[in-house]
Amino acid sequence: LSLVRNFIPSHEIATRGEWNIADCALQAYDLEGMAVGTVGAGRIGLAVLRRLKPFDCVLHYSDEHRLPLAVEEELNLHYHHDWLDMASQVDVLTLNCPLHGKTEGMITEMALSRFRRGTYLINTARGKLCDPDAVAAAVKLVIEHALLLCFF
Repeated sequence: LSLVRNFIPSHEIATRGEWNIADCALQAYDLEGMAVGTVGAGRIGLAVLRRLKPFDCVLHYSDEHRLPLAVEEELNLHYHHDWLDMASQVDVLTLNCPLHGKTEGMITEMALSRFRRGTYLINTARGKLCDPDAVAAAVKLVIEHALLLCFF
């Protein structure tokens, strides 16, 4: 929520006494209607999904163990057996899975290429889930694209 709503830069602007709502809203978006997915729907992942429900997001999850149908219906969840399939359908992807052989280094250049343009990636799990070089290259590409847009 803080990331999508641009909270930290807005807070810094307000702290400096330079409150300008247009500057704060420039990169702020509503979660309402966004597709949000979690890789891992255990205790933490499920808690994230429950907290997001009031924001009227389209909620997705991927986990080795499917949640009970009653929980899926309660939260209106969309289950994905393949997390990469889910990653291509969401605006926000949050990693809430344990670190083990199948998840270590799961965020690769190939995986990032499957994301929608502008997808927010939030890793609340372990740093080793992400290939740091792949993430850095993706961020660099976004910055270069943004700079290119500034010149046209």
